[in-house]
Amino acid sequence: MKDYHEMAQSVFRRREQYYAEKKRLRRAVQKGLACCCIAALGVAVWNRDLLFPFSLPGERQPSAEPPQAQKEEAENTSSNQIPSGHSATASPYGHDAAANPYSAVSSAALTPDSAAFFGGSYLDADGTFVIVLTADTPENRSAICEELGVSEREARFESGAYTLDYLTELQHTISAAMAGGKLPFVTSSGVYETCNRVKVSVTAAQETEIAQLLALDSLGGAIEIEHASSAAEDALATE
Repeated sequence: MKDYHEMAQSVFRRREQYYAEKKRLRRAVQKGLACCCIAALGVAVWNRDLLFPFSLPGERQPSAEPPQAQKEEAENTSSNQIPSGHSATASPYGHDAAANPYSAVSSAALTPDSAAFFGGSYLDADGTFVIVLTADTPENRSAICEELGVSEREARFESGAYTLDYLTELQHTISAAMAGGKLPFVTSSGVYETCNRVKVSVTAAQETEIAQLLALDSLGGAIEIEHASSAAEDALATE
């Protein structure tokens, strides 16, 4: 039979074995949890695009759309610059800025040879790009289309009496006279490439005043006069 000391030693040994076993189990659980975390992290990194739908700084987010859809979206978001007063009809020249004739054409941007016969450009009701030439020859058609970056087959040509350079200079002359108070009867004026003229709106004016206005046109016939009351009536009729 065990005495008191032997029984105490046995209890202590059993207690130490219990704590040692509990400590061993705790370490095993911790190692298992660490392995699980590492494995989960690896899966997350591998499938980062699915788990984390955002891009790192400087990284482009891949699109889930097919290449064709991306191309169509890029084309739809491209903007065409259309000159003021022109119809916003779809361009037959695509979205290439270099081949887009809808950009406002200034005679100052052309070579002197081309500006010498270029009378302006606009879009007609059908959306066709119209080029006005003071000398409509095959050579001039080819030269202006090459300079504007348009196809000669897709453009329509009209003959005009005045170059855009002359009409623009005439408009500047009229504006300067209006600013100087020399044409108080003129309410507005502007270059209209559709009719190859400078349209001037006037109030009730005397013949001498009209003659003063027409005298600014050195070539003659480039100014088209309309009375302000008639213009207002036409505007109301179209509304």
